[in-house]
Amino acid sequence: MGTEAPQRKGQPGRQTNSAPEAQQGGMLPPFGIAMGPAGMPEFIFFVGATAEEPLHDPRGSPGQYSAVLTLSRPGIRPLPEYELQASHALSGDSHVAITKPAYTPPGNPGATEVRARSAEGQVLFSAHPNARGFLATCRIHPFGADNFRDAYIKACALVAPSLSIWSAHLDVPLHVFQVEVLELATGNTMIAYVNPFPELPLAVPPRVELDHDIRALVSTYREALNSNSLPYQFLCFYKIAEALTRRRARLAKAAQRGGPPYARPVEVVPAEPDDLAQWLGAIFPAAAPTQEPSRTMYYESFLPPESRGKSFGELLGLKKGAKRGVLTEVRDLIAHALASAERGQPFGLVDFDDPLFHGRVHRWLPFMKVVARRMLKTDFPGAFLAHLPDPDPGSTLRP
Repeated sequence: MGTEAPQRKGQPGRQTNSAPEAQQGGMLPPFGIAMGPAGMPEFIFFVGATAEEPLHDPRGSPGQYSAVLTLSRPGIRPLPEYELQASHALSGDSHVAITKPAYTPPGNPGATEVRARSAEGQVLFSAHPNARGFLATCRIHPFGADNFRDAYIKACALVAPSLSIWSAHLDVPLHVFQVEVLELATGNTMIAYVNPFPELPLAVPPRVELDHDIRALVSTYREALNSNSLPYQFLCFYKIAEALTRRRARLAKAAQRGGPPYARPVEVVPAEPDDLAQWLGAIFPAAAPTQEPSRTMYYESFLPPESRGKSFGELLGLKKGAKRGVLTEVRDLIAHALASAERGQPFGLVDFDDPLFHGRVHRWLPFMKVVARRMLKTDFPGAFLAHLPDPDPGSTLRP
């Protein structure tokens, strides 16, 4: 079932040899990956077919699923970059010792796993150690789901509350590196992970004088990339867009009072598919995938269909009196996690383990990064991405 994914032009990628044990029992061997949006969540599907049996629906069908969540210590990958492996070939890790030789559980010295049960006593998942005895994987027992995405949401919902209570109780991080979902009826697999970053040459303008504004903004951008928290990344990119929106308003007011002339730009997302490559190529130095389906998935991740043909102002809704945009709705959901967004409303809590919450962040985080980068280039053309050619300004910006 495992096949080599197309390599991204101009970017490193590797294909490892399939270990014999990985090919037994229908398990996926190690394989290279085509890089999607850097640092963004990615979902890849593996669908089997034979001469006697047609290709199954890659989206999955209603039925029974199981899943494995592989953990890793923050900043320490369990495999090299640009490679992807099935859970059986990964060596997960964490800071939590659960069995020998790292820890001997009182009253059960021979324990080999930790089982999490529901209030009714049903086993939800089993936490398994690595060779050193530290928590490495969470294996979810078979459960019903409508398709792969639904199974992914349910799998995360089953495990996340336990990981959060253990993390808070012990004051250590518990980072999920990869989620693998198996459709039991077909043997098809979906793997969810975060794309690595590409290796790039230092192609930046020499000796550029950076004013205070751009220095502060790019420091926020680096803060986002250095974090493995997707909600926090979203807030950082949103903060850049919000700050530039206010900066533009300030420059426009100064022009009205006799200051330097200034026409406030209006960025518009291309509506035509043929314009996407050039438009994104002006703000991302890494090349996009050239082979399908990676190419289509790349553009749909960065530019959801709902964003096409709309201005950033519409999607942000930051202008006074304007309707709140979808990006601001996601920002408010994150920022008001410990209090209700509206004054006078009852105090409320947002559960960061709620998979529906993360579903919205996953969907709009790549586009929020696009907004931040496009606005930075528009406002600081000589200091940010000056070496990347811009598309026809008439199709991108409206003064």
